[in-house]
Amino acid sequence: MLTWFEKILFIVALGASLYYGYLGFRKVYLVIMRGQGEKPTMAEAQHRLWTAAKTWLTERPIWKTRELTSVFHAMVAWGFIFYFLVNFGDILQGLFPITFLGEGFIGDIYRFLADIFTMSVLIGIIYFIVRRFIVNDKALSYRDNIMLVDKVKDGAIRRDSLIVALFILFHVGFRLMGESFTIARHGGDPWQPFGNALSMAWSGMGDTGLAVGQHLGWWLALGLILAFIPYFPYTKH
Repeated sequence: MLTWFEKILFIVALGASLYYGYLGFRKVYLVIMRGQGEKPTMAEAQHRLWTAAKTWLTERPIWKTRELTSVFHAMVAWGFIFYFLVNFGDILQGLFPITFLGEGFIGDIYRFLADIFTMSVLIGIIYFIVRRFIVNDKALSYRDNIMLVDKVKDGAIRRDSLIVALFILFHVGFRLMGESFTIARHGGDPWQPFGNALSMAWSGMGDTGLAVGQHLGWWLALGLILAFIPYFPYTKH
């Protein structure tokens, strides 16, 4: 659990992040409202939201081409969907003296899934970083006859992809690091095989050092979320 100073600092940072995120989304909303034509009815809006949710959860469109890439994309997407719950749980555990979902069977399954999805996201995002920035897959480039706006010509899409990829890599990576310090402090956790394996690297560290590592991992993981929220309205992702 965080100290009182850390709790106050987090709440202030959360408020600032949500405020600047609101400003960005408000700009998007105002741009949309400039459009012509009739607004969708409530029934139409609900149908569109349901269709969007199904597409998001099933990753349906991407399975039609590049099956291997689709597998890695699903590893990242489904893992990050689960991370909504993980981040919520980590915030609660930071602010209150609780174990999210308890220490029984449900909590064990939750920690196991969080550990597995953590590794799936890391493997998937490393694949995409290598694909775009090291291999430079031709499928991600534009043909010479394609008209591009100046920002895209100057590498805006590539830069945005790098920002998002590094955000995901470090957010999930620091969460794994912080959890490994927590596991080391409490003598191991068989329900988190990857976190448990990493925790062995801290076997010679005292409790104070483990506590510092635990807090540092928590702040770096969730701090990246707070830093990314204001950027979210501007990313193509």
